[in-house]
Amino acid sequence: MEEEIESSQDVNEILYLVLKSFVDNPREKQTLTEEQVDVLVGELFQIEDNIGFIPVMPLIVGEYNASHKNTLELLEKLQPDPIENEDDFRSCWDILMAIYGIEATKIAQKTDDVEFKFRSGIVRLLLHYDFLTEGVGE
Repeated sequence: MEEEIESSQDVNEILYLVLKSFVDNPREKQTLTEEQVDVLVGELFQIEDNIGFIPVMPLIVGEYNASHKNTLELLEKLQPDPIENEDDFRSCWDILMAIYGIEATKIAQKTDDVEFKFRSGIVRLLLHYDFLTEGVGE
């Protein structure tokens, strides 16, 4: 049980660190709009015991509530726009499908798998904000 708590909290903290680095040090290639920064700073960033996090993953696996779902909806506003940034949008999905599997992704989407929805949203965000190549920016 403790491993699950640590794992979920780790995800929440990493997501915070990656997105906070974009707020503190805007990148030339991928910038956040003022509206996105307002959502992050005003609604998503939380700090407890001097540790920043975004509470999107529940501390107990599978126990998603309305607050988690609202956080995921707010995070979706940070995803690349499927029309304006079609290449970025598609490439994040392509990488996710390569990792998770094309058929497994299709099944998870068809069955409206809540766990997949949360994890895929977070993975796509981390991909879009270069976590795999850059890590947590400074």
